[in-house]
Amino acid sequence: MKDSLMLLGDSIEFDATNGVLVVRVLREKIVYPPLPTLFSAAVMHGVDRHPGLDVILDLIWVRYLSSAALAELRRIQKHLSASGRSLYLCHVDADIMEILRLTHLDKLFVTARTMKEATCLLRNGKPEEDVARTQTRFYPCHEPVG
Repeated sequence: MKDSLMLLGDSIEFDATNGVLVVRVLREKIVYPPLPTLFSAAVMHGVDRHPGLDVILDLIWVRYLSSAALAELRRIQKHLSASGRSLYLCHVDADIMEILRLTHLDKLFVTARTMKEATCLLRNGKPEEDVARTQTRFYPCHEPVG
């Protein structure tokens, strides 16, 4: 089921297929109040419309998140965790990834380079040995051979 929600002229798309909710943000920057709060409210609205599904937040178009937007991401993650659900970030811009590292938020969020990788992580779980070896929390996902 695919739907979208308008956010001040831009949209957030929701696609609930194969037991996963993909939330795609079609906005380059999430800055200046009230945008981070509206962003969070829109994502939470979509998440609540699809109970029980883990969430992949696709940031493919996003190039900048303000500190307020980062706080809202954390709030979304806590909301999902409270109901036993997971949040995965994918297509995270290199500058945003650096901000996550500098603020130590990279330890709180699981990130994937691609949608395929995020989907694989959701299906197979994150490899614990990779968690100990990496600080960036990018997890390569290898399909079983044979």
